[in-house]
Amino acid sequence: MADTPPDLVDAHVEDEWFLAQTLRHLVLATDAWLRGGILRIQQPFHEIGQIFTGAAEMGFDMSVFRVDPPAHEEILAVRAERQRLVTDFLATATAELLAEERENPWGRR
Repeated sequence: MADTPPDLVDAHVEDEWFLAQTLRHLVLATDAWLRGGILRIQQPFHEIGQIFTGAAEMGFDMSVFRVDPPAHEEILAVRAERQRLVTDFLATATAELLAEERENPWGRR
């Protein structure tokens, strides 16, 4: 992805996120489910995460996220870090750990 042509980083099809937004949303998903739901980190979100439409109306604290769009290189670095986090977690996860009941990271059941 580092060699993605710049004009494709912000390209999108109608009503869909562009590549950079999609990668940022994958950061958010990893943060919510692994860092929040499984690892139980109190504030699991990276500031570049791409939150879903309607989150503010659901009462989600939007102050966690940056308003200015990050550079593509930063997005790639944070996404790679999150991929390593998942890989490392899965390398050590046991059946017992995976069977533990967890809270919904979005606060709903």
